[in-house]
Amino acid sequence: MLLAKTIVATGASSGMGFELLKHLLTANPSPTAQPYRIIMGARDVPRTLAAFDTLHYDTARHSVTVLPLELFDLAGTREFARESLKRLAAQHYLLHLFRDKLVESKSRVIIVSSGAVSLTLTMTAESLEKDLRADTVIDLYTTYCQTKFIQLVSAHWWRRELAGKATVVAVSPGFIPGTNLVKKSGLFSEDMPGAQSIAEGRYLELALQEKWSPSKEAIEKEAGLSDWAEAPIPQAI
Repeated sequence: MLLAKTIVATGASSGMGFELLKHLLTANPSPTAQPYRIIMGARDVPRTLAAFDTLHYDTARHSVTVLPLELFDLAGTREFARESLKRLAAQHYLLHLFRDKLVESKSRVIIVSSGAVSLTLTMTAESLEKDLRADTVIDLYTTYCQTKFIQLVSAHWWRRELAGKATVVAVSPGFIPGTNLVKKSGLFSEDMPGAQSIAEGRYLELALQEKWSPSKEAIEKEAGLSDWAEAPIPQAI
């Protein structure tokens, strides 16, 4: 039997995070499929456990542990990291706490990013620092875009910091207006152009990958170089 891979997750009690873990736990029912040991932090532990119970995943192969976590509480974040490491083992702070274990196990850190970072292009370093102060009142959408920008900056920082020791990637799932966060904003609806469901957002659509990742032969054909590979190489004089 394969050794279980450990996943430590935050922000996965609903929305895209929950859909991702649901896919890992239920997509492949084969007894030879990769088993997972999931340790996650959540504000509402009973509600999160109840949500995972509805998945009816194979508990003989997978395990899910939910620990109380409020990322605004740094002391609580430290305790979550300590408890997670006992059982086998703010996002940036959490990575600091897990750093040694990430390096030791050559782990992969996956950060859910957003295309909303592109809407911060008119922002300055000074305005960002002012807007994100706890005593500043600005609209939810602006805050979301700015914090996603900071998150992406952090992802780049960790990618450099852990280069050659662990893998750090940031992935945007696309426009997913069905998550709890977006619903509460009241700014978007699920029938808007380009919108995808939460279930669709868990995939990097294969058709899209194929469209924008043409083969070597397709590129040469498009450029009129289809016979180039067979042409004789000129000899130096």
